[in-house]
Amino acid sequence: MGTTPRPRAERLGAERAIDYRSEDFAAVVRELTDGRGVDVVLDMVAGDYIGREIECLADDGRLALIAVQGGAQSSVTVAVTLAPCPVPSFASW
Repeated sequence: MGTTPRPRAERLGAERAIDYRSEDFAAVVRELTDGRGVDVVLDMVAGDYIGREIECLADDGRLALIAVQGGAQSSVTVAVTLAPCPVPSFASW
């Protein structure tokens, strides 16, 4: 998946490209992954995109920031990162 112009990206072999200008990329990612999310988001924009990129991540997914073209500051609702998870028992350690 990528967010380059769809026809070009798909001609180059992308299974599905997402046009961030006309599609909600977080919703498309959730749909394409049956709600699972992706393992890695590679971000060159940062700024206001961070929150939606976090929504795209699978459990234990990684967000890799490699530039801040959209700005170095962002406001994120951290509650989206807190999914219910089982607490390990000491017996499993």
